[in-house]
Amino acid sequence: MSLNPDLVNKESTLNPYYCPAIEHGMYIERYNATQVKIAPCCCATAELTTNEYIDFNTNPFLIRLREENRQGKPSTECNTCYRNEQLSGRSLRIGLIHSYNDKFFQPTGLVNLDFNVEPICNAKCIICVEDNSSTWLAENLKFGYIKQGLSRTAASSKANTIVETVDLSNLQRIYFNGGEPVLSKEPIKLLTKLKEIGRIGKVELAFNMNGSTPPSAEFVDLIKQVKQVHVFFSIDGVGEQFEYIRNPLKWNDLLENVEYIIGLDIKDLTVYSSYTVGLHNVDYINDCHTWWHDFTTQLVSKLPENNSVKIRTYQQLCVGELDIKHAPALIKTQWVDYLLQFKDKPWYPLVIGAIKDSTTEQNYQWIEKLDHLDMRRGNSWHESLSRFYQRCIDAGVIK
Repeated sequence: MSLNPDLVNKESTLNPYYCPAIEHGMYIERYNATQVKIAPCCCATAELTTNEYIDFNTNPFLIRLREENRQGKPSTECNTCYRNEQLSGRSLRIGLIHSYNDKFFQPTGLVNLDFNVEPICNAKCIICVEDNSSTWLAENLKFGYIKQGLSRTAASSKANTIVETVDLSNLQRIYFNGGEPVLSKEPIKLLTKLKEIGRIGKVELAFNMNGSTPPSAEFVDLIKQVKQVHVFFSIDGVGEQFEYIRNPLKWNDLLENVEYIIGLDIKDLTVYSSYTVGLHNVDYINDCHTWWHDFTTQLVSKLPENNSVKIRTYQQLCVGELDIKHAPALIKTQWVDYLLQFKDKPWYPLVIGAIKDSTTEQNYQWIEKLDHLDMRRGNSWHESLSRFYQRCIDAGVIK
């Protein structure tokens, strides 16, 4: 199925579940040396399969999703987007519909590749796990907390060569997540391959950064050759909150690297603050939104007139123990009243939708999680997340 912009617009109008990522996207995560997870995009639930050649056009899992999508049926693997749309009217699916309509000309085959680099990372974010961070894994090994059957490590991912078989000849967009993409050599390898086949100037590049380390000179050189660049900085709080949530990263390093990226002479650059909102940082989201706008506006104002950098924000819901749905009912009631003053903010619909979501699963595992991490790391969520801690006291959750 080859789509042009007019057909993309028609499909999305006639089919309420239409998603161009299902038609033209693939997510790849090397689970270990012999198995790989694939999905239409990084937000969809992936299928674990053996490390064999993956033909985008004939893979049974991807075919089944495409058939459901063409029939106007919702796929359970895509529930993240459906939930976000129900709560806020926004999702990756809707964003991709606009992207394909505005940017991609007559896409054929694999157009959009979401690639998960090996789980090498220098952070132990409280919203993350050892499967996605080598530093998390090292800490768990130190304290004797290892999940039964753990098989995904940086070494096992590198040993998996499945990505070398992927057909990149029609690629128009590539997105790297991780792990920490700027600490990996894999983005450089894939971009170099795109350069070798003459596609690098036709590709839109996106990647995540935790803000602790700038990309290498080799990576920057390749970045400057692509068609368009989107950089997502993972920022879930300001100052002390950032350092607690993204332990052991430092706030000043983030500031320096945001300034560095904005200052690069990239012809078409958009820089995002990507905020993963959970019950622990609902009370700080507007602080981060306001800081990001003020800080980046100042940086952009110093650029030459011909160097235009677009600034955006992006919000997504935290999953796991810190999901908003686990918050006590009384705290949710407090949030509804408190957040009314911010109802004109772009992040408000998603957050207030998650707070009011009737499919709540209240539990207190998050208290155990935060207390346990504080014991291991010598931190204190009572102090670093003091607004939330005070809400817990007021709600009688903590005595």
